[in-house]
Amino acid sequence: GSSWVTLSHDGRFVAFESRASNLDGIDTNDLRDAFVRDRLAGTTRRLSIDPPTPLAWPSGVFGTSISADGSTVAFGAGNYLAPQNEVYVGTEWPPLENTRQWGFIVPQSLSADGNLVLFDADGELYSELYVRDRAAGTTVQIDDGVPVGDAQAQSISGDGRLVAFRAGTQDTTDGSAQMALYVHDRADGSVSLASRTPDGTAPDGSSTWARFTDAGDLVFESAGTDLVTDDANGSDDIFIL
Repeated sequence: GSSWVTLSHDGRFVAFESRASNLDGIDTNDLRDAFVRDRLAGTTRRLSIDPPTPLAWPSGVFGTSISADGSTVAFGAGNYLAPQNEVYVGTEWPPLENTRQWGFIVPQSLSADGNLVLFDADGELYSELYVRDRAAGTTVQIDDGVPVGDAQAQSISGDGRLVAFRAGTQDTTDGSAQMALYVHDRADGSVSLASRTPDGTAPDGSSTWARFTDAGDLVFESAGTDLVTDDANGSDDIFIL
């Protein structure tokens, strides 16, 4: 099967990972690979080809993301069991400089021009979030100040200023973490609660799957019933902020 599907903003290019061996006619590694589909040209191209060493990717690819303009695809590849992997962009080798040290890494989102790569990485205790500036050659952690526990990257805005992520806010009665959405402003360093009720507090259900629109609005899914005053359907809903 195929997964981790993302589209360019005009819908022409589709990036995804798949273990299928018949998508490009030359895939014989029996691993999950990164592909990009050009819906206008009717072509599918495999990106995860010719790794630095024959055994560099024993676990294949995990996680793909495409930029809004369709020019850039990021994917994680390496050894899931170690865990140790790296972030690659398109068919560029070697991997993004300075990402090797963080162990298991999954790219989640790119800025519109493909220069900034938002990715998750294993920390000492919890997952951590980083933004890689490909042009400047810098990598910056952006989840300092998160109230509790794991932080999981969701989306970076087209201009690269805002980063949406989710993080645990409290322990529920069954011991699981309830997740809320936050937005980090890379210009001033502030972190604000995005999935908030009318009185400014975290909702009574977890929130996830956030994406920035071209206009900069944040669209997300939530199980919270108190984000708006008339939510009584008992199901997860889609909200826009």
